[in-house]
Amino acid sequence: MAFSAKNTQEYFYTVTAYKATSTYYALKGNFTGPSHLNLILGKSSHIEILKVTTSGLEPVLDVDLYARIAHMELYRPPNLSIDILFVTTVKHRYCALSYDPEKNEIKTEASGDLRERGGTIAQGGQVAIVDPYCRAAAVHAYQGLLRVIPMYHPRNAIWFKGGTGNGGAVPDRKMKSAVSRPVQPALGDLSSDSFTIRMDDLLVHAIVFLDTPPATPDVPKPTPSTPVKRSSSSSASIVPNMFSSSTNPNFPTFPTIAIISEDVNMSRKLKIYSVDFEAKELRSVKDMETLTDIDKTAHTLIPVQQPWGGVIIIGEESFTYVCYSPKVCVTVDIVPPKLIKCWCPIGGEDRKRFLLADVYGRLFLLFLVSDADGEQIVDMKLEQLGETSLASAIAYLDNGYVFIGSHFGDSQLVKLLEEQNALGAYLKIVDTYNNLAPIRDFRVVDLEKQGQGQIVAVCGGFKGGSVRVIRNGIGINEIAELEVHGLKNVFSLRQNYGDIFDSLLIMSFVRETRTFLTTGEGEMIELESDNVGSLATSEQTLFCANAINDQIVQVTESQLLLMDCEGKVVTARWASEDGKRISHAAGSPTQVLLAVGRQEVYYFEIGSQNLNLVGKTTMEHDISCVDITPWEADGERASHVLVGLWTDISIRLLAIPTLEQVAKENLGGEILCRSVLTTAFEGIRYVFAALADGHLFSFVVNTSPSSSKVELTSKKRVSLGSQPINLRRFRSNDGKTNVFASSDRPTVIYSSNQKLLFSNVNMKEATTMTPYNIEATPHSLALVSGDTLRIGTMDQIQKLHVRTFPIGEDINRIAYQESTSTFAILSTTMRPESGENEDGTAEMSWTSSVSRTSALRVTSVVAEEMEEQCFLRVLDGQTFEVISTFKLDTNEKALALESMTFPSSTQEYYVVGTAYILPEEDDPRSGRVLVFEVGRPNSFDGANGEAGGMAGALADAWSATRPKLTLLAERKVEGAVFAIASLKGRLIAAVNSKIQVYGWEGSDATAQTSSSATTATGATALASLPAKLVPICAHHGNVVVILLSVYDDKYIAVGDMLKSVTILEHIPATMPNFHDPPMLDTSPGAAPPASRTGTPEHLVEVARDFGTVWTTSVHALDDTTVVGTDDSDNMLIWRRRVQGQTEDERRTLSVFGVMHLGHSVNRIRSGSLVMQLGDTEEPVAKPKMLFCTVEGMIGVIATVSAEVFGILSKVEENMTKYTFPVGNLEHFSYRTYETDRIVRDRTAILDGDLLEQLLDMPKQVVQAILNAEKGGLAVDCTVEDVLSMVEELSRIH
Repeated sequence: MAFSAKNTQEYFYTVTAYKATSTYYALKGNFTGPSHLNLILGKSSHIEILKVTTSGLEPVLDVDLYARIAHMELYRPPNLSIDILFVTTVKHRYCALSYDPEKNEIKTEASGDLRERGGTIAQGGQVAIVDPYCRAAAVHAYQGLLRVIPMYHPRNAIWFKGGTGNGGAVPDRKMKSAVSRPVQPALGDLSSDSFTIRMDDLLVHAIVFLDTPPATPDVPKPTPSTPVKRSSSSSASIVPNMFSSSTNPNFPTFPTIAIISEDVNMSRKLKIYSVDFEAKELRSVKDMETLTDIDKTAHTLIPVQQPWGGVIIIGEESFTYVCYSPKVCVTVDIVPPKLIKCWCPIGGEDRKRFLLADVYGRLFLLFLVSDADGEQIVDMKLEQLGETSLASAIAYLDNGYVFIGSHFGDSQLVKLLEEQNALGAYLKIVDTYNNLAPIRDFRVVDLEKQGQGQIVAVCGGFKGGSVRVIRNGIGINEIAELEVHGLKNVFSLRQNYGDIFDSLLIMSFVRETRTFLTTGEGEMIELESDNVGSLATSEQTLFCANAINDQIVQVTESQLLLMDCEGKVVTARWASEDGKRISHAAGSPTQVLLAVGRQEVYYFEIGSQNLNLVGKTTMEHDISCVDITPWEADGERASHVLVGLWTDISIRLLAIPTLEQVAKENLGGEILCRSVLTTAFEGIRYVFAALADGHLFSFVVNTSPSSSKVELTSKKRVSLGSQPINLRRFRSNDGKTNVFASSDRPTVIYSSNQKLLFSNVNMKEATTMTPYNIEATPHSLALVSGDTLRIGTMDQIQKLHVRTFPIGEDINRIAYQESTSTFAILSTTMRPESGENEDGTAEMSWTSSVSRTSALRVTSVVAEEMEEQCFLRVLDGQTFEVISTFKLDTNEKALALESMTFPSSTQEYYVVGTAYILPEEDDPRSGRVLVFEVGRPNSFDGANGEAGGMAGALADAWSATRPKLTLLAERKVEGAVFAIASLKGRLIAAVNSKIQVYGWEGSDATAQTSSSATTATGATALASLPAKLVPICAHHGNVVVILLSVYDDKYIAVGDMLKSVTILEHIPATMPNFHDPPMLDTSPGAAPPASRTGTPEHLVEVARDFGTVWTTSVHALDDTTVVGTDDSDNMLIWRRRVQGQTEDERRTLSVFGVMHLGHSVNRIRSGSLVMQLGDTEEPVAKPKMLFCTVEGMIGVIATVSAEVFGILSKVEENMTKYTFPVGNLEHFSYRTYETDRIVRDRTAILDGDLLEQLLDMPKQVVQAILNAEKGGLAVDCTVEDVLSMVEELSRIH
């Protein structure tokens, strides 16, 4: 692979917008405290720690790692009352972690290196195990090798080296960040000297430590007896009393491991070894011989705790329990076979019950049956409890509650039941937790036409398949809507000052004020003027609110009124003596502020039935807005007044009660300040000033404790829209203070980790808002939008919101058509081949031990023998309801989907690429390109509208007026159509190693429905189709093309499975009267076409990466740059060497930037999750692309200038010296580009996840980073400039 060091104007910035949600590991233990029951979840590159409470799962900590988790285990050293977390990573490092309750952070107890030079990665991935007696930990990461990390224990003290005395370890000497603490080791400490043992077994399917306690002199050791044999006459056999009661000197003193290995003959065996610390080898244990007669599909081992011990072998066709002391073997056959995915013990005193989950989402209870004396296991039983999400991890919590962690669907909290429910299950779903993984494909669509993109993604797998809409911002759940013309403002009132809920809604119009009463059921009733007491109803209300002593304040353009809450009787009134009108008003529970005339400010304090004019001042310019909001949300009295002025476009902060100016800030420009607000977030006081053009200024208020001096600092300017902004404070349902900015793009302003954040609201516009906390729907808001009043509740305030639309099938592609407002998806459903009952279920019979007289019969939901059926489904663009379906042929797999237009028509079409997957073919040799139209035929006979799966239930409800799929054209190809793209009305198809360009011939008017164009077997009758695809030209020279991306309707980025990335250019025809030409082969060495004048349409190879990269996603950013990822979870940036000296250099696509992402990317597309506001100022970064991953992570890729990159790359390097990575997992090592053959430092890409940590650091630490006080390169920028730069970067997601 060619690497380029060439500098260009644009560099790259990538950051996580949504963390990975796929749950691979779920562990239960006492991690945060001896009395705390914790659930620990491993999610790709971060660990979630939750506490189990009576109200559910309570988040404690979310820990980011500079690594991707390969395995996790909990263990508890004998000297501790809390558990230690042992973690291994994909890049072959390990660490032991504990929790520090005082700092609420993770502490690294041990770390080390697992890499083996020249080793071959284990086929089944890494497996980490810990001896239950804390004598050793072991990791199987390479074929034929086992890394053993001894733990301190009296039995192996002679071989132990190093220890921390805290259940941790002395870090490996190879780790640069390790700090040795030479103290007396404690029980369970990890040794600093791990060692590698060579194994005879290259292919290991499972490995566990057995529960074999250390032998002591006063413990009798069993003696050998008859070897284990499996009965051939029964499905279960028991060989008891294999050891006598006398001592056995051969019983292992060292930890014992059991493995399932597979030999060259593909037969699997159970082997038992003892880990010899002295000889550093695995020793066969006498009288624990290899068991060869096990299930040929055995894949999992479950160790059984003492007093029984032994291990359960899990296969697809049978379960086997094996114990060596006494020797017992119990085998239970499974009919039909089951593929168990994961398991967990029930734990506690019940050590004979286990929960198992299979690949179809069924949860089972496996329990061991002991003899009458309870001394040995004689039988096993299995019961199906019900269906859950497809489990990838299970953790039994307590009191019948089980956590189901899923990779292919939402994770769940499940309650086990003693009796069957109405659905025949022994469980119920208590709670569900969003999981986007795996994100197979997505589109960026502006569904609400607000100028903001939303991700519409196909997520999950199998029955967990769904469509998810991911939006940056906050959702408003509308409760009621009222058409009210001319509404200017709204205010909410409580019946009494101390009440919790609001009861009245005051609506202000230009010449009147109307009052609405809200009942306890949420019904709104308008009150006549006779029923509102002395409330002024004949003029516009500028301000209205509750005041102390059960009073109400109302300000109109002519007067200030104070009245009691009960009878609304006026107790005090004020009006300007010279008849000046009130232009602006604001208030607190004890104060009122008025702007009278053009420049006068009046300050009143509210007494009991009286108004006291305390202060008055005249401003030097006309007043545009005022505010007197207390800093704190619970405050009753403000300490300052904020005034916005015309002419000089400034804001003034005045002290109360003197109204003396204490701070002034010029906003600049010529745009009027329309709204101001004072508030505090997380102890920091802020001043906000909103302009008429949609821009918002924010300032931090610094006060001197020794004087009244006030400074407005940290000035920041952001664009929230293009229309005037109105600011109003409110509380969210979590009790936190927020600010609602009403405009053409409503936004909520809030704070997290003392950092201001902005989240858009899913409304097209809002002119004003007031909190409306009514009893029927607490924490509601009343929002005015044009002539509409909406009452609604706000979703939880967070960066991204997800809406889920279950499909219940495996979905791999999605496309969007704006003209029909529809989405199309390619889905696959699994159907039983045979053996099902009339109700679609299958039977599973069990036969256990020879002592049993009857078989256990369990009804299975889905048979194990399944076949796939693929569909093209069309969904409504708003409801995501399935409205039409096309069934593909048997053995036909849908691979590619695109929406496009052709030059001869304005109609949009869905184009599908397929392949026929046949058992007798190693690679697909045939496929189809299908062109569909979404229309409204007069009739629909349903011949090809079979829906299947969950979506099939909608078929009967379809009407003849619903949009239907019409198959217009079909083209059979010799190979699989892996990718499709549209270019200037041409269809570009990747067919195995070839790039094929097709033209379009046909008429929309002659189209027929797909049902009439298919035979009884589903095969298409080509002669009946109204149009056809005509091959135009092709390009050869690849191995297998799996990815296509088009830029500017001219350039095509081609991603190959082996030959990296190529850029092709589409050259239009210059031949006169050119129509339907013969195919032109532009591969190297091909002969030119004969007897033609001009140039036919063709593809030209512009540049190629001559290295070898297995691409998983590519995106053409422009005609010179391609962004992509590979199968090693790396991101690569390719650039054409346009200024190369030779033709070969100019045809070289060089790797310009690299970085390890740590996530498997499925798709990169153009788009952004934030609104593009068209600011006149040059942004720090331009968000260009989004990417989605197998783990459910969403990322943003932006471009930055060379100047910005130069500054931030220095900041990044200096930051690593001030951060303390969890597990001593270094940032540099994590982000290093690494494949099986190449290791290279990260270049040209900034890590936003690291840089944005700068916003959480104290300013003195940031200054030290910029000064490079701990080494690195000093940054010639101020702290404010760098923080402002990083804050702007944080807003791109």
